[in-house]
Amino acid sequence: MADKEIQVIGEGKKDGGQLTVVGVAPPSPQQPGQTQSNKMNPAATMVTGGKIEITGVNQPNSITIPPSIVLDVAKSQMILEGSTTKLAPGVKKAVTMSGEAGTIGLSDGAEMIRLDAKFNTIILRNKAGKDAVWIHADPSNGGSGIDLRNKDGKTLVSVNGENGAIVLNEVNQGATVRLDGNDASLALGGAVGKPGLVSVRTDGFAEMVRLDAKNNAIVLRNKAGKDNVWIHADPSNGGSGIHLRNKDGNDTVILDGEAGDIILQNADCAEEFDISETANEVEPGTVMVLDENGHLCQGSIPFDKRVAGVVSGAGDYKPGIVLDRQKSDKIRLPLALVGKVFCKVDASLGEIKVGDLLTTSPTPGHAMRADDPLKAFGAVLGKALKPLRTGQGLIPILVALQ
Repeated sequence: MADKEIQVIGEGKKDGGQLTVVGVAPPSPQQPGQTQSNKMNPAATMVTGGKIEITGVNQPNSITIPPSIVLDVAKSQMILEGSTTKLAPGVKKAVTMSGEAGTIGLSDGAEMIRLDAKFNTIILRNKAGKDAVWIHADPSNGGSGIDLRNKDGKTLVSVNGENGAIVLNEVNQGATVRLDGNDASLALGGAVGKPGLVSVRTDGFAEMVRLDAKNNAIVLRNKAGKDNVWIHADPSNGGSGIHLRNKDGNDTVILDGEAGDIILQNADCAEEFDISETANEVEPGTVMVLDENGHLCQGSIPFDKRVAGVVSGAGDYKPGIVLDRQKSDKIRLPLALVGKVFCKVDASLGEIKVGDLLTTSPTPGHAMRADDPLKAFGAVLGKALKPLRTGQGLIPILVALQ
């Protein structure tokens, strides 16, 4: 017998004509003393009705259902059907091309990828049969775009080529992030219970800038993670305002838009002055007077009418505002002109009680009790806020030049 055999059954289409092409199965291993034989199996069958089926050769120990190709003119369809060798029984890999529907489907038991000319789409499905990726270019579907969906088939990421937008959706609500190239905008939040939030972080993942829609706030943090600047507009936080804070995160300056106030957490109002070249190192709390050139030097004359004030910054009191700050080659210090300030005093010249008027003393840089009203006129430095019975010390005073 020849390697190939053609067998014709019936005559014409009306008889259900069938064309069978028979192939040769691979030879089985030859045993000693045994002759080799070829087994003939059907390889292709054509049936009337405009259908062609091509089937593979059944090989021992390989496949249980042979692969096949089906061309169906009536349905304008071609099917490339795979083997079930490595799949569950009855599950086939296949490619289905339909000219009538204009589709190509790739299956792995169920259709996993679909190319659809009618709707201008490419669809990728998950194992549950839900659309996972949907690429489309049909104006009726919103123009060109890409939709990424979750396991339940709900769109969570949309890329819209029609209006140049990228939209991220919350599972049970609407859009939560929208980047729109049409109007160059970025919108965050919008879903119920999902207010927008922008976090700018360092390479160490530390948050340095925070835009918080929930609290109507903009927060800037320092390297230690403390809030240094806090801008808010929420009535529950006291209305609109700006908080400037120190390195520990404590308020030092507050601009209160609700009340129209500027709140300075520190104590006095100071102004910078040049220090006299003859003055030695001067520390905060020192009583200062004016020299012949209008520069500051330590007071050392009792009841000196040239008294100017106290160097600001001693103890727990820091200047709330400093005037006339400027760059200079000369030494300049802030002098407390009004408000609370810690001052060096000498009680050895007389016990100091709360409310006593203070003036300059013979002890350099120290104040004393002004016990002579006539001499004190024009030389009063301020008023004691704490007592000092004896010796020298640092006490808070209320600066009030008079």
